[in-house]
Amino acid sequence: MISEEERLAIFNSKLPKSLSETDKTVLFLAAKLKAFVLSSDKTVGKSATRKIAISNQCKYDLSE
Repeated sequence: MISEEERLAIFNSKLPKSLSETDKTVLFLAAKLKAFVLSSDKTVGKSATRKIAISNQCKYDLSE
């Protein structure tokens, strides 16, 4: 389950606006779980290859 804090991080992320909320959630969860994302969608693929940093406080930073 995704917490309210995580939802806000996804909503406020600097990911492309062309991505759906579902796409952004998948990218967020992949970063959180240290998983790979396989997609035929070009925008999702490019976004998935960006560096997604995890701060010392275990909050997920989806900014560039």
